[in-house]
Amino acid sequence: MKDANMESLVFYRSYMEAAQQAELSEQDRCLFYEGIINYATFHQDPEFTNPVVKGLFVVCKANIDANILKYEQRKNAVEYGKKGGAPKGNKNAAKTKRTEEKSQRKAEGYGQKEKKENGHDNEEHALDNEENKRNEKISEDSENKQNLAEKATENATSYEEKETTEIEQKTTPETTLNENADDNDYENKNNNSNVSSFLEKSKKEKDIKEQRTLQQRNVDFYNSLLPYVKQYGREPLQEFYYYWAEPNIERTKLKFEMERTWLLEVRLDAWMRKRARLEGRKFNY
Repeated sequence: MKDANMESLVFYRSYMEAAQQAELSEQDRCLFYEGIINYATFHQDPEFTNPVVKGLFVVCKANIDANILKYEQRKNAVEYGKKGGAPKGNKNAAKTKRTEEKSQRKAEGYGQKEKKENGHDNEEHALDNEENKRNEKISEDSENKQNLAEKATENATSYEEKETTEIEQKTTPETTLNENADDNDYENKNNNSNVSSFLEKSKKEKDIKEQRTLQQRNVDFYNSLLPYVKQYGREPLQEFYYYWAEPNIERTKLKFEMERTWLLEVRLDAWMRKRARLEGRKFNY
């Protein structure tokens, strides 16, 4: 420090205020100001005879030394910049290294954050794909059951027409007169067996039709909740669906179909209010 003279200096207002508060004479103020200038620019320690002026200078000296140090650091930085940067071991060089390390860590942190966000997006896409596959499977099962029911209906109708034709042929007068009593008993047994088989097939066909209808109604109820996903969220709607889509013991009706009255908007609003009250929060949908 103090290797070369300074071309300028910083003169604070507090220096002037200190001289005024000390009520120095004009001569002492001039000596005080001149001492500050000589010390800051030429690094000459002033000699004061007045102890008050000397005390004021001691107070101001710390600020002057700090400004001199800053000046020399800036001057050295300019010289080192011309040579390609600060020398090794200098705190400015260490600072540059820390800045580079900080930038590198920041870049790595940004990459990890972006990777995490991409992973979260991929997870959401996977959930959506899984839900779409589940809906497609439900639709496919419903279509297969519908085709099976239609085929069973066609078979039952063909069988009924065939049975009716055979019964009419067997009950004509000519046929009845030509057959003996044993043949009549055999035919009656066959007719009773055919009727029982037909009734059993009709019952199975009805069960298949009811099962298909229940499955389709379940899908329709699920699809009716999709427009409310943005308003209420997916999780509350899933709870609502699982509760009201439960079938009865005979598997002929869903739980919401057994209600005397049903309005989806009203039921959803009541459900969400009750849910918010149980969670101890305010209903704000």
